[in-house]
Amino acid sequence: MKTIVLSTLITLLGLQSIRVFVTGLLWVVGETSDRVILGLLALAAFASTIFAWPLIRLVGRRPTMLLAASLLAAVRIADQATANPVADVYLGLVGTLAFTWLVVSFLGIRGRESGCGLAAGMALDVAARAGFLTVDVPFASSSAAMAITLISAVGVLVLAYAGSGVESAGVRSLSSWTIVGIPVGLLLFMLVTGNFGQVSATGGIDWSATAALVTAGAVLGLGWAALPDAGRWKAVSTVAAVGLVIAGLALFRLAGYGWAVILLGAALARLLAWMPAVPDTDRDSGAKSAAAGPAIAGTLGFILFFIFTFVFYSFYAPEWVLIASVLVAALAGLLGSLRRAPSPVPNRATASVVLVLLVLAIVPGAVRAALDRPEIEPRTASGTDTISIVSYNIRQGFGVSSRWDLEAVAVEIERHDPDIVVLQEVGRGWVISGMSDQLLWLSRRLGMSAEFGSNVGELWGNALLTNFVVTSENHRFDNPGRVPRGVLETYVLFGGSGVRVLAPHLDHEDDGAPIRLNQIDTVLNVWGGDPSTLIIGDFNAEPDSAEYSRITDAGLRDLLLEAGNAGPTYPSDDLEERIDYAFASSDLEFVRAEAPMSLASDHLPVVVELKIP
Repeated sequence: MKTIVLSTLITLLGLQSIRVFVTGLLWVVGETSDRVILGLLALAAFASTIFAWPLIRLVGRRPTMLLAASLLAAVRIADQATANPVADVYLGLVGTLAFTWLVVSFLGIRGRESGCGLAAGMALDVAARAGFLTVDVPFASSSAAMAITLISAVGVLVLAYAGSGVESAGVRSLSSWTIVGIPVGLLLFMLVTGNFGQVSATGGIDWSATAALVTAGAVLGLGWAALPDAGRWKAVSTVAAVGLVIAGLALFRLAGYGWAVILLGAALARLLAWMPAVPDTDRDSGAKSAAAGPAIAGTLGFILFFIFTFVFYSFYAPEWVLIASVLVAALAGLLGSLRRAPSPVPNRATASVVLVLLVLAIVPGAVRAALDRPEIEPRTASGTDTISIVSYNIRQGFGVSSRWDLEAVAVEIERHDPDIVVLQEVGRGWVISGMSDQLLWLSRRLGMSAEFGSNVGELWGNALLTNFVVTSENHRFDNPGRVPRGVLETYVLFGGSGVRVLAPHLDHEDDGAPIRLNQIDTVLNVWGGDPSTLIIGDFNAEPDSAEYSRITDAGLRDLLLEAGNAGPTYPSDDLEERIDYAFASSDLEFVRAEAPMSLASDHLPVVVELKIP
């Protein structure tokens, strides 16, 4: 019983630390380093799992586990208490390293009990993020987030030092190779089965359905992982888990069935429950022997975690990463299930613990799904002939400090009381950006309906928020080898007429002028010379560029220039370049156009108010 609870809390804190580390690495270190340097730093961090081997040989498995548990608990508390992005990187690094050592010294060697804890940890991770509307606990600035962190960290410390079975057995070296699948399974959870934005985008479903489906997959997985294995049922369970995890991914990604995440999530949790190595009660309780097997297997697993993560985000979400992750998880779970290992005998205390964990996992998602209904009423008229628009490159919520703070973005937008909000660089669940669904969060926070134009996979792109009735279409630019970008075309019904809003985000590279000219041609073709059109967004080109001339030569007016507010818009803390614009067709008359000061992002917002003919 204690092992299950301790494994659950370690998994919960470990997932949070990994996300803090990779997010901080990208937004703090990545700002001054290229992709290769960034990759090498991340690889070195995850490969450091191997140092658990000499440490276990030197002091024993239990002292190693206690050291790692203490570090994990301490850095999570410290990180929750600070809002310093540089500190996030170091604290996330230490927490990640501590978690990898715990996989080697505890999680990966306690058999079905720690396997059940892995499933429970994922379920509670889903519950916590559902409770905070997809925001990860380390990025949630509230007393509730601090309480969750403190309870989890104190629980880890108390149970770790109380023993929780660490001293009772060593491990069979040959059985430890299934540990390779644990980090890969956790990555698949973060990319798909526990990713609210991915499920919503793939299935085309609202928040209530998303919360229900993701929670259901995690909870069913925990229940399945807690079931004992014996005889024929074990064979049936094994075949079902392997078949469902493969079928679930196919139905989810190929057919776009959001409900398939239930199959995928439940099967993944069951497979993870088989991956930890089998305890060997015949071995020395100090467990200095057979340290190599778990350490090497864990290191290989976390190197695969790094490779899959790096490729997935560096090469714009290739599907083969998800397929490879599922195959690794299926193979590791299958091999783990074939071991002749005794299944834990359920008792009343264990059943009670699992029941409590199930309830804790169900409640936040169920409450959100049932009660969190947005009070958004579509409008077709406003009683006036003017309409206000804010365009903002929000940098995925990472302001000039590189600390995630989407509340600051929301406050800045509210300050201008817009009818329409156009956004660039919106993420919907990237692990390397805190994993929150920023579109959902801003839509709820601002009380507006959302339109999304995905460019990188399904989870990064442009968005438009409004309460007017709209129709939209996304147009992706065709520029292989560059960051995928596009223009979101939206027609907003306004009174008896309407306004057409094109929201582009152009290439940002220094050598990108030819690419941007090609992208501008696409934008102009989408426009087609139609009246009542506003083209507003991040163009990544200055007023003396060929790109700017291409737009104005087409007959579009620079509203900021006409208003006498044609100052620089980037970077917001040291303004040097003007790259954010609002271009309008000749029939639109502006009331105001400005780029007010703000540090909520590295760009200034562009605010315009128009008279609609």
